[in-house]
Amino acid sequence: MKRLLQGICGCMAVCLLLGSLAACSEKEPVQTVDTSESNGSNTNSPTEDTRPDDLPDDLDFNDETITIACRGGLRWEAELIAAEDSQSTVDRSVYSRNQAVEQRLHVLLDVIPGDTSQDIFMQNVSIQIRSGIDEYDIIAGAQFLAVQGVLESLYLDLSGAEYLDFEKPYWNDSYMDTLSMKSGKRYCLAGDLALSMIGWTTCVYFNKPLYNNARGDGGAADALYQTVLDGDWTFELFAELVKSCATLDESGENGIYGLYVDTNSTTDRITLSAGMRFSEVTGTGEVRVTMYNDTMLAFVDAIKDLYFENEGTNVYAADIQYEPFIGGESVFVVGTLNAAVYYFSSMEDDYGIIPFPKFEKEMEYSASVQDNVALYMVPRTVAEDRREAVYATLECMASESSTTVLPAFYESALKGRYTKDPISAQMVDIIHDAACTDFVYVYSYSLSKLGTIMRAIMSDPASNFTSLYRERYESASEMLRQISAFYLK
Repeated sequence: MKRLLQGICGCMAVCLLLGSLAACSEKEPVQTVDTSESNGSNTNSPTEDTRPDDLPDDLDFNDETITIACRGGLRWEAELIAAEDSQSTVDRSVYSRNQAVEQRLHVLLDVIPGDTSQDIFMQNVSIQIRSGIDEYDIIAGAQFLAVQGVLESLYLDLSGAEYLDFEKPYWNDSYMDTLSMKSGKRYCLAGDLALSMIGWTTCVYFNKPLYNNARGDGGAADALYQTVLDGDWTFELFAELVKSCATLDESGENGIYGLYVDTNSTTDRITLSAGMRFSEVTGTGEVRVTMYNDTMLAFVDAIKDLYFENEGTNVYAADIQYEPFIGGESVFVVGTLNAAVYYFSSMEDDYGIIPFPKFEKEMEYSASVQDNVALYMVPRTVAEDRREAVYATLECMASESSTTVLPAFYESALKGRYTKDPISAQMVDIIHDAACTDFVYVYSYSLSKLGTIMRAIMSDPASNFTSLYRERYESASEMLRQISAFYLK
């Protein structure tokens, strides 16, 4: 039976959808877009001429029900289900996307939210698949948990599935290559269907009035933007600004800090976003761990200095908290792009968005994607005579998302309504194009937490990177060989 969740708050739906953008095609110059009801028709009525997919026009699955399981909670549900009468442009486009898929394929979408705990949700789904229970056709789950199911062969390899065309721009094929060791196999799908990649992509926010005041220049913020555009935004400069922008009393504990930062998951994203790489996938599909080198050792020293020696930094142990930044107690904060909607929509001070600085000037900007982004899988339990409808639904949902949800979300919500100036919108484009991940980071929980080693390092300033790396690498080596063998078989 078709289920549509009613009464979802439009603004909360936007908050979720900011957590889910994957590879999109080249964008037009930035324009501010009104998100009022009046412009909804511009994003909710795709025509056949604008469809980028090659699905046959005469597909008819006789109202087959396609059941999709997702994590519970508005942040995850709202990328899949939305109320028809929502006042949010993005929310309406999710509803419109679903309607278009149902009408084009003659299917019924039945989205079933599960437990709000990511771990419990994936545990429950995995138990059902192992037991041979054919309840779900599509699973939308957190990346760091989903990939563990790949190694148990819980999902189908979709690399040769009918209708699925991963060369289309609404699929992020390079990201899926990283997930699968360039083996060409496709167990976990990433694309415009799961928009998490932009929302959970790392960036730096700065309070523009505080920054201008600290620099003694009303145009300092614009100059910082130009520094980014010139390619001169480096970790060293960032550390200098954190120190010089702080205005603290003699105790060094009261006043305005240059930076608020945590020692937990943010440290993973900072490391990758600074340009560090944990592994390299060779042309043959094998993984070589590359994270122990002189550049990485220099970075470890630099980030320790930023956290524990820089007088402008305030460090806390929990996951990222935005309240101090919102309250004007910090000039900079390292976060993810979804904060622009989920936390900062009512912030009184103007703020800017910039990419995380690169460790060395010669590097390109990088923007690490948080490991809880949504990936889409098809359970091995789906009956063979129903798989054609499931594959067509995935392709159609990704395609329709690229022409309805993505434009509404990316242009209207993020770059229009929720960025405070046009240059910030340019910065969002740079961040989006720099989105990245790493194989060892993706599979960290199967590899003795090798990919999240910086959490341990930054949680204990006295820790030694070399000894901890050797310990975790030795423990992870056998599992790494097993993963390689799995993908190369």
